[in-house]
Amino acid sequence: MLYGAPGPASAVIGRADPEHAPPDDILGRSRDGAPDLGCFEVDEEPPALEAVVDGATFEAALAPGAQATIFGRKLSVVTAGAAGGVLPGNLAGVEVLVDGAPAPLWFVSPEQINFVVPYEAGPRVALRVRRAGWESPLLDQPVAPTAPAIYTLGSWPAVTHAASGRLVTPEDPARPGEYLSMWLTGLGMLAEPLATGAPAARPVASRTPVLVFFDEVPIAPAYAGAAIGYAGLNQINVRVPDQIRDVVRLVVQAGTARSRPVTLPAAGS
Repeated sequence: MLYGAPGPASAVIGRADPEHAPPDDILGRSRDGAPDLGCFEVDEEPPALEAVVDGATFEAALAPGAQATIFGRKLSVVTAGAAGGVLPGNLAGVEVLVDGAPAPLWFVSPEQINFVVPYEAGPRVALRVRRAGWESPLLDQPVAPTAPAIYTLGSWPAVTHAASGRLVTPEDPARPGEYLSMWLTGLGMLAEPLATGAPAARPVASRTPVLVFFDEVPIAPAYAGAAIGYAGLNQINVRVPDQIRDVVRLVVQAGTARSRPVTLPAAGS
């Protein structure tokens, strides 16, 4: 069912059915595409951190429970991804320590790590990477209450038709009155506690009010919160306004923070 939607609906949320799961390759990805698994010579030098950003748009803002990315050098000696389920705090001998505690890891490579920001984090944390006993210098990292960031796939945002799970594209645009599912991160704390790194087993709404703007027209979503089956991933189900243009500027607001705008193909009315 479509959580939060009025009346019956055939769509599902999260990972209940593969056809309605998030689009492939929005979690555990690398900036340049995930490379093949491989081994590298061990560097007897500490990891070097160059940037810590959100895992969807690679911008600076982080929020509790969100997927985040570290870019740097000598972060890992192999490339590896988590198998899913509860994410490990140690992946291929690599740890991301947030205030001294290991954060859940999605993906590690020599130049990139994807991890989940602990729900306990904020408003500032001490962050470092440990690799086989070598530790990076501490980094003082701010954490905002919310920092919504919409995933993209190629040229288009990770927004799917809720009824079919297909990606919204110019060939299959959003239509007035239908429900869409948006895949993003950074909605912050949830209304009910969820262990950091554990995927949601059922819908858990965001604690913070969320709005979706279609060309600056605010729409309250039917559901905004955790995506079932994926740690660090949020889902929004929202009804498309009856009056839209052929190309829509889409923005998510969580609390006072707004996402970077994305362009959504639509069948204008």
